[in-house]
Amino acid sequence: MKRTWSLIAILLGMAMTSSATQRVSIEQLERILTESQSLPDGDLAAKLGDLRLTERFTSARLAHWKTALTGERSQRALVGLADRSAFLEPAAADVAGIGQPSLEEQRRIMGLAATYVSKTIPQLPRFIATRTITHFAGAPGGDEEAAAGIGSSLHAVRISRAKVTYRDGEEIVEPAPVKVEKTRTFNEGLKTWGAFGPILGLVLVDAAENKLTWGHWEKSADGEVAVFRYAVPKDRSHYEVRYCCVASSYGLETDSFHQMSAYRGEIAVDEKSGVIVRLTVEADLSANDPISRAAIAVEYGPVELGGTRYICPVNSVSISVAQTLKQVQEPDGRSWPAMGPQQMLLNHQH
Repeated sequence: MKRTWSLIAILLGMAMTSSATQRVSIEQLERILTESQSLPDGDLAAKLGDLRLTERFTSARLAHWKTALTGERSQRALVGLADRSAFLEPAAADVAGIGQPSLEEQRRIMGLAATYVSKTIPQLPRFIATRTITHFAGAPGGDEEAAAGIGSSLHAVRISRAKVTYRDGEEIVEPAPVKVEKTRTFNEGLKTWGAFGPILGLVLVDAAENKLTWGHWEKSADGEVAVFRYAVPKDRSHYEVRYCCVASSYGLETDSFHQMSAYRGEIAVDEKSGVIVRLTVEADLSANDPISRAAIAVEYGPVELGGTRYICPVNSVSISVAQTLKQVQEPDGRSWPAMGPQQMLLNHQH
């Protein structure tokens, strides 16, 4: 039975690696979704798994289309497809046609954001939330495009839950007593931290002291959102990349990877209140590092706690591309770990 499951895993890996990739715009994807809703759940999921977006698929669009799809597999495939686009430019229809604000106005907006982070977030009450993570994985190896996480299809491999306690500006994460699927690994991939506040303050200070530039206006349900771009060099960075244990897929254990890194990204701010509604962080890593890509996107929105409305993280995406390890076995029985092919992992948290 063990050899049978091994053979199935190998065949699945071959299928994942060899599948064709079709790049589509938001308009093309929505046309495909409209025309494919009569397909069986598994067929639609497979079709979505072979697509790559050329523009960012917003959370509003994702929420709309998830309700339109009835199958769980196709819903998860759509989530993976949308999350993979989280760091792309928005579609033209999602960009507000407003001119660039004056430097004085930009400073006003960022001043509101700084006030929000320094005064409002620390006033969040103590609370406990359940964090659900859908884990996606690509096939290890493949050509250069697949190794970069572009060509390889992503498949949902498991779902896990954790209890997050927010207290005095700190997050404490504990595994939930019940997991959706049993697995040998926990919190595999890029490890996110500080979404309830600390990472906002860190990024805002680093961005203000380094390179912070105007990006564009984006549309939202509550009006226009001001998007700023930033870049922080390694020697002035306070951002640490934390990554864990992709080697466990080969039956090995590895230590967590920790490294201060240069990074860049976007800060999306509500121009009226200064509330940060979206934050992206993309680390600038060396090709010699065991992890070659680490990117995080967090979206914030209103949540009611004890009858009071607060702004909290509502969704986040973490993407990593890292080398795996494999066990080299000699005929005489000796074995040792060696660097293996790269693999893309994606975690969707809500």
